[in-house]
Amino acid sequence: MFLVFGVCFASSTLLLDDNLAIRYVIFHVAALLFLIFLPRLQLNRLDVWLWLLYLFSLTSALWSISASQALFSAHRVLMFGLAFAFFKHLLELEEEKFMSRTLLVCFLLLLVVNSVWLVFSHVAGFDFISTSAHRNLLSSLLFLFISILLYLRQSFEPMLGRITLILIAWALVLLALLKTRSVYIALLVFGALFVLGKIRWTKKRGFIVVALMLLSVIGLFGVLGFTDLVDLTSFEERLFVWRKTLLMIADHPVWGVGVGNWVLNFTRYGVGGFDTLEIYGLRMTRPHNDLLWVLSELGVVGALLLTGFFSQLGLRWWRSSGRRESLVLMGGMLAFSSVIVLSFPSERVEHIVLFFLLAALLDHSTGTALPAWRVNLKIPALILVCVALVLGVYRVKGEWYGNKLLQAVNADEHEQVLELAEHAQSPFYRYIADDTPIASFQARAHYRLKNEPEFIHYSEQAYKEAPANYEVMNNYGMSLNAQRRYEEARDVLLEANTINPRFDGTIFNLAIVYYNLQKYDSAKVWIDRVHFKSEMTDHYSGVIHKKLGQ
Repeated sequence: MFLVFGVCFASSTLLLDDNLAIRYVIFHVAALLFLIFLPRLQLNRLDVWLWLLYLFSLTSALWSISASQALFSAHRVLMFGLAFAFFKHLLELEEEKFMSRTLLVCFLLLLVVNSVWLVFSHVAGFDFISTSAHRNLLSSLLFLFISILLYLRQSFEPMLGRITLILIAWALVLLALLKTRSVYIALLVFGALFVLGKIRWTKKRGFIVVALMLLSVIGLFGVLGFTDLVDLTSFEERLFVWRKTLLMIADHPVWGVGVGNWVLNFTRYGVGGFDTLEIYGLRMTRPHNDLLWVLSELGVVGALLLTGFFSQLGLRWWRSSGRRESLVLMGGMLAFSSVIVLSFPSERVEHIVLFFLLAALLDHSTGTALPAWRVNLKIPALILVCVALVLGVYRVKGEWYGNKLLQAVNADEHEQVLELAEHAQSPFYRYIADDTPIASFQARAHYRLKNEPEFIHYSEQAYKEAPANYEVMNNYGMSLNAQRRYEEARDVLLEANTINPRFDGTIFNLAIVYYNLQKYDSAKVWIDRVHFKSEMTDHYSGVIHKKLGQ
């Protein structure tokens, strides 16, 4: 109960991400308690896929740009195996009844809290964020609850079974209001798979199911409107990011770039050509496609390990005699794939917990337990969970100070920025919002305070930690310029300009570097390219033109 309610509701606006780190810590506290009271932890061949995936994720820190990012993300992958083992153990103890009631109460509270919040946000004119920090993530979480509770309701008394159906109907109304396209697709796929699985297949019946799906799609367009369901800007943005991610996969096909390191490699492939990224500075921290995420960060090896788990689980279900009774679980898992390829549920703790509960139920529904190896892994697992808790505590501490640091940056309180950066930074937490090194804020503050040696030091450190971040590269270029290393500065700034051709900071600084190289014609070309003119650009433009005798 502590686990389910904690990961669905715990949050704090004092952190940069108001629920991820807190829910991560809650999960591992629950896992620690589970392991302490568990007599032994033994793995079967289904568990091994998830634990090998964790070990490979942990190993990827060796070839990652950021080991700190990789360590934290690897211990998010550890949650896959821990959650699966935890729920399997509860089902073996025949705690399905207690578990199903806990889920039902949590589902009810989620619906009440988020429905009231949605109405209040609409009336007050605020953006609806939800208990999952994003309306799309709430939608996918509700879908997981629906899939699980539809299966568990068969163990309820008639009254609770009817209440479950009422809550599911309520959830469907809420999903209609949230307008999450990936979940609409999931619901249609789920319905089609369930119907096809329950009926004896014929061409005529298949045609009827397909026709009903098309009518459902037409009905959604008619009721909710075409523009609500098809946001071309959002779709084009996803396609843009996916194309860049495919380039990353092509460069690192076998091992990937390291878990948690997509965000530090993405901009290497350029953000030019999409206004929200190029001009307005929108930062992408994930590819909005968890399949591409796994392939880019863990390569073919990681993808095969994850595929091995689901393939074996699906095969066990297919060979079981009671697969028709648990069809709703398999339908929910397959339908959830439409969410996985359009969103980012695998990074969220509540989604991990619910999804691997669904997987544990599917495994339990086969009626046969796989033989486990005799080796007791309780002590190693306890050590891993303790390490994960240490990482989580440092993450919470870092985000708490990081939130204050951003407030100090906005207030131009440079001394305070330096103080808060020291508190936020640790070997396990070195980035704000996963992609901007804390060292870059330190460099900026020292620059404003005219501490040139410190500015040079932290600019170089930030560049080592984020070598594809064009803003970090811009600062590093100017630190090289301050050291009169003009040719090195030019090369770094040209690379930054290749990543984002519209970033005025780099364009302006290239003009200064070329001026210092006494290449005044090139300096003129770059100063004339600045998009948003200011007194400073006009001043340097005049100086450059004067050198050219114009």
